[in-house]
Amino acid sequence: MLSNTIQKAFFSSQRMATVSSRAASHYYKVLREEALDHKVKDCSYAVRGAIPMQGELIKQRIKEGDTSFPFEKVVALNIGNP
Repeated sequence: MLSNTIQKAFFSSQRMATVSSRAASHYYKVLREEALDHKVKDCSYAVRGAIPMQGELIKQRIKEGDTSFPFEKVVALNIGNP
């Protein structure tokens, strides 16, 4: 029973050593552009949908002088856009 436990611990440590040596060869201390996948570099964030589009229309109408709204400006409050 004890030998089985020791054997499992030994093989477990051997696997960890193999994983660690593989990971070390591909490890970057700092996130660098060449390490990023092109899909990450090419992605963009855009707020889409009826509400943001309507907000932009109202913003444009106010800018053009429309005073039919009970407010004077539009403030975008999207995620990351306070």
